Amino acid sequence: MTLSPSDIDALRPGEWVTDDVIDFYFKYLKHKYFRNNKKYVYIPVTIANLLTERPVDNSSQHIKDLASDANALDIETQCLKKPRSIRVAFLPIFGDDHWSLLVYRNVKHRPLPEFLHFNSHL
Repeated sequence: MTLSPSDIDALRPGEWVTDDVIDFYFKYLKHKYFRNNKKYVYIPVTIANLLTERPVDNSSQHIKDLASDANALDIETQCLKKPRSIRVAFLPIFGDDHWSLLVYRNVKHRPLPEFLHFNSHL
């Protein structure tokens, strides 16, 4: 993945960081620190948006729609079909004119996974 000149310009103070910059940075971290470790996952901005923009619905049709979306995921995000196999997943979220980071963490000694929310807006 490469960044365009407009992506580089977006790194200047006062500019909006682009989806591509965020994806690039997390792919860099994955390559540098977790290259062959499938338990640490970065969910690309496009997939995170797809997951977070859906209305909350517990109906069986909604679950089927999510499963259908999971079948269409690329190899990096296929792990969403088996969330208990993931140790840590990073989901970038854009809302209310700023970015935040949702981290899914599955720790062995805890009965349930947890979510941590890091908000860039103070």
